[in-house]
Amino acid sequence: MRVEMLRSSNPAAAAHLAAFATFLLDMGEGKLHSHPGSDYVAIPSALLLPGLQQPSHLIQTVFGDLQQYRGDGQDLVDRAVLTPLNDDVDSLNNVCMSMFPGEERIYNSVDSVKDPGNATTYPVEFLHSLTPAGIPPHKLRLKPGAPIMLLRNINAAAGLANGTRLVVEQLSDRVIVAKIDTGSRTGQSVFIFRFNMAPSDVDLPFQLQRRHMLGTSWPTVS
Repeated sequence: MRVEMLRSSNPAAAAHLAAFATFLLDMGEGKLHSHPGSDYVAIPSALLLPGLQQPSHLIQTVFGDLQQYRGDGQDLVDRAVLTPLNDDVDSLNNVCMSMFPGEERIYNSVDSVKDPGNATTYPVEFLHSLTPAGIPPHKLRLKPGAPIMLLRNINAAAGLANGTRLVVEQLSDRVIVAKIDTGSRTGQSVFIFRFNMAPSDVDLPFQLQRRHMLGTSWPTVS
């Protein structure tokens, strides 16, 4: 994973950002001292949110009061929560979407095994429970006005690449209408259809195939 450091013209803020970047690099390279007898790393107090124990507290700190949100979603696109695990991404996405105002729509994937000989070995319910990196979960919860992020390249020349941020405009049975909010195509409305996905970097004894919308709810990344 690549993290791009923000820059600031304020010397104090620039020093703080540089220290934070160094902390992230040292953590990733295993240079930080752990507590004796454990693999835990002490997080500097300046990076903690004291007294905030629930996921909703973290979400409110980053995105504000989503229950009272009345914007167009564009101001939310520039914010994100970074998590270590994909399971955390799905959990936080669901909490964000439940707090966001508006009528929710749920898109369910169609899952199968590529090898027909293994089709009866793995129940569909088990396939639904899997969320490999780079594909959305079986149940994708969305609302109009919510920010979303593409998980695969669709058409890079048209601004639809992996990581592109968009804002949902309309939700229908077979297509999502969304407005691009990053890059040179900002402000352009696009259609997102269902695609067939087959993750290849998953440690599974079979090839999972998932037909789903190519997006994830909320800009939460792992």
